[in-house]
Amino acid sequence: MSYSRWLYSDFYTYWCSSKATDINEELFALHEKLDNEIMIRYDDACKMIEDKEFFMDYLQDVIRDEADYHELVSYLIRWTQDVKDHYEKKEGNT
Repeated sequence: MSYSRWLYSDFYTYWCSSKATDINEELFALHEKLDNEIMIRYDDACKMIEDKEFFMDYLQDVIRDEADYHELVSYLIRWTQDVKDHYEKKEGNT
């Protein structure tokens, strides 16, 4: 599932297709350029949402300004919720 595309963003982001069996192994893919791919694990994404300093350190080579921060954190929030929902359904907890 894509969260942003280059058509309307400087970033291409999506839930990376993986064979993860644990929620913390799930990956969020962030492309800032064609040759720059950053994979973010679920547990790191959760920490990035809660801790702006950690977020900025993690993506220091990608974030240009406050608008980039807000854009990317909004995608991480949606993605972490989608992952959480997926695992709840998988476990039959919905």
